[in-house]
Amino acid sequence: MRSFATQPVTVILVTTLYINERKRVLMQNQNKDKERKKILVMTLCHTCSNDFRNSGYVVVQKGFQTEKETCDFCNVRQGLTYGIFSKD
Repeated sequence: MRSFATQPVTVILVTTLYINERKRVLMQNQNKDKERKKILVMTLCHTCSNDFRNSGYVVVQKGFQTEKETCDFCNVRQGLTYGIFSKD
């Protein structure tokens, strides 16, 4: 009879631990998603955009542009607007 009395408590504890671990993992994934969604929007010339790519960032052109603006990074050359975020 004693084994039946302790068995439900063990199942409840294991289930509770499993649920808590799932919640912790979900929270970590949500935090990583928030960090990944941070996009830096900059106007970059071709040279500076290549420097960002070579440094390990993902550089994506934002929309279709016909006019170039002064590069926000070097302030010398003309460039387009890019979204920049890390690969991690």
